[in-house]
Amino acid sequence: MPSIEKIYLLSSYLGVTMNELVGEDIITSSRGPEQPYLVRQYNLLSKEAQMEVMAFIEFKAAQAVKPVEGSIPMEELGDTRPAGVKEMENLEGKPEDS
Repeated sequence: MPSIEKIYLLSSYLGVTMNELVGEDIITSSRGPEQPYLVRQYNLLSKEAQMEVMAFIEFKAAQAVKPVEGSIPMEELGDTRPAGVKEMENLEGKPEDS
């Protein structure tokens, strides 16, 4: 019996579902309905790669969060670096006295 990954690759190439390829009826399948494409791809990844994908999803979700009403937009805050960073950069850019 070929591996699930090989069945998946062949079904993707042929443009059919894995169930159609092996002649399995979705309704009588013991594993439930066919999974969406992204879920199948995610399940093929290593645990480490899955953690990276989840971290990226969380990152993108945080970017989509709308600001709280009445809060100051980030663009209006200006330089938000810790105190002294700008001054240190200015000192680093100046030639030293000899």
